[in-house]
Amino acid sequence: MKVVRYLVTTVILLALWAAYIFGAGWIWPRLGEYVVFEKAIALIVPSLVMIGFTVGWLERFYSLRGRLMALFGRVLMTISGRSGFGRSLVKLREWHDKGEAGEDFVEYSKQLEPAQLTEFKRKNPFSQWMIAEIVGKYENNVQGLAYLGAGILILFIGLRGLQIIGRNDPLFIVLPLEIEFTIIGLLGLLVFYKPEEGSRIKVDLSRVLPTQEIESLTKEVRETRQELSGDRTLEVHIRRSKS
Repeated sequence: MKVVRYLVTTVILLALWAAYIFGAGWIWPRLGEYVVFEKAIALIVPSLVMIGFTVGWLERFYSLRGRLMALFGRVLMTISGRSGFGRSLVKLREWHDKGEAGEDFVEYSKQLEPAQLTEFKRKNPFSQWMIAEIVGKYENNVQGLAYLGAGILILFIGLRGLQIIGRNDPLFIVLPLEIEFTIIGLLGLLVFYKPEEGSRIKVDLSRVLPTQEIESLTKEVRETRQELSGDRTLEVHIRRSKS
């Protein structure tokens, strides 16, 4: 069964690369009279997208157990030691190796109801990592970038409409289109892995407030409810001050 799955996923991946190469070959001569370097710039974004997609595809459907992601993460951490995204990539390896005994798994499991936890345990470690690590930390960032990219794209389209950018300069439109398409696609991926809003997280105050304070608050709420539901008479005395 695994052999069939590997064959199917490999065929799909090769088909996507073939479509990308065909599309790049179709776009290349339509970029105007640019030099080779300038044309190559227009293909940088889709090339990076395809590489990232391939890495994610291999991690999800092949037995790599986070090795490729960890490699990219260490490269980012080497470039910038404070790279939070690099550390997130490295953590995929821990999700595979430690499983339910991992610190991140235990921490995220505390936020789930029993039925949700059972469903979460059935998922592939890659899917668990996407839900607990990537979606939770980077969804808002990607959404913000999507709005920013849309604004830049509208700006360039407007400049072209005003003929400030001529028809012989397609690079100024192609690059914003590619960037916005990439960000929207990434946002769609995060939404795909995002848990349902109605069944995501339960609130646990035991780690925020001591048990005695929780019991005291519960008692005060109960007494207040009893007072409000009882028959009580409110007397108001008004005095007239002498001027």
